[in-house]
Amino acid sequence: MSEDVRMYRLKYRKTYVMLDVNPRKGICVACGKSVHKGEIKITNIHHYKYKYMTKTVKKDPLLALENTLELCYRCHQIADALRVLNDNKDKQIVKVLLIHPPSFSVKIRVVQALYIES
Repeated sequence: MSEDVRMYRLKYRKTYVMLDVNPRKGICVACGKSVHKGEIKITNIHHYKYKYMTKTVKKDPLLALENTLELCYRCHQIADALRVLNDNKDKQIVKVLLIHPPSFSVKIRVVQALYIES
């Protein structure tokens, strides 16, 4: 008698892999909101770094769990923006920041100060 194994889908880059383990606990590691308490509907698995080529992960799907964080939607949006900042050259980031209203650079300085304090 064979038992059905529940499979969990996880996005890696622009493809999906199937895992036989649930990668989610239902709690955002950034803000602490919980699916189980009804504070959020779902969590997302965020890759702060893509370490492997997609074809490598397709061969060994558990590799897709490396360099990940479980986040709510709002925290995931911020984490995606941070990954984009991290993946780009500093001069390019400054060029883009300079064409935005001054309030954007003020926000960056406030966040930087809070980060340094923590």
